[in-house]
Amino acid sequence: NGMRLTDPMQVYTELWESISGLRRQHQTAQKEIQNYFAKEANHRRKFVLLLDEIDSLATKKQLLLQTIFDWSIVSDNRLVIIGIANTLILGETYLSQVNSRLGFHRLVFRPYTDNQVSDIIEERLGSGKRLFESIAIKVLSKKIAFQAGDMRKALDLCCRAMEICHQRTERMKKRSPSNKIEYMVSINDIHSATREERNTKYLMLTKGSSADKMFLVALVKAVVITKKEFIPLDQIWSRMKLIANFGVRGTQLREYRVPDIHILTHTVNRLVDSALIKIQKDTFQLKFPSVSLGLTVQSVALALRKDPMALEHMPRELMDKIGAEKYSKIEKFGETKKML
Repeated sequence: NGMRLTDPMQVYTELWESISGLRRQHQTAQKEIQNYFAKEANHRRKFVLLLDEIDSLATKKQLLLQTIFDWSIVSDNRLVIIGIANTLILGETYLSQVNSRLGFHRLVFRPYTDNQVSDIIEERLGSGKRLFESIAIKVLSKKIAFQAGDMRKALDLCCRAMEICHQRTERMKKRSPSNKIEYMVSINDIHSATREERNTKYLMLTKGSSADKMFLVALVKAVVITKKEFIPLDQIWSRMKLIANFGVRGTQLREYRVPDIHILTHTVNRLVDSALIKIQKDTFQLKFPSVSLGLTVQSVALALRKDPMALEHMPRELMDKIGAEKYSKIEKFGETKKML
């Protein structure tokens, strides 16, 4: 899994250890693998290399992936490579220079449908699904399927809906102690959970400190430019310094200052606690771990669309898209009013 590697070059070390059982530095491992596939004595042994999150192995010049895919050619079909990515246009965007080596055998896995989301939720709930109204699970499934089928979000909302149901039921029991009231997660509990999640994150974005906003703008910019989900913290810090030094054209906003390491640490902890960002698990031990957004780049741009710093430093194509979508919704609403 490419996301678990602290450095893309580490793939050579992991691959050579899988072949030989020996662990070497990536420079040595690369030479050993090259020599291994060059020897005719090893022709009988075949390998299938499964590269998950292959887009995270893309480097600036893409030499790493060029080298790996070249091995599948020179090894006389002894090395079969299967790559998995979350984007449908991997070769055309992330790996344009190695697109010819990727071949045309692609399997596209579409996002979960509402029926599939519903089946997975019911399977995970097990006997606990009797605590949910059937219509509640269906509504949640349709919401999640509409938002690209994120199952982690679906399960988180299930947990929150159960907490809301528990609080509501306890209040009802206090009001009517004699009545027998059973726990049952309703459609209103699902709506409350989704509304709460949306409102909490939106408020944190709009009411956050200048350091919070700078961090999120820097992260969004890095995600859009590099097309990677996880961004190392030192790269975000560098972008925050550029934002603070450049400022906002035509204004003198003193609150956007160059953040020191202490401010950066407090900012990260605050954003993680608010679920606005996530830290990559395998990078916790590093001085500068990698982080990702806890919501879409469009959501951040929409929430900060009135902030002068965000307007100045957010990717222009993203802000233009948000403006176009907003205008389209207003226009559509006007047409609907005329029809009514």
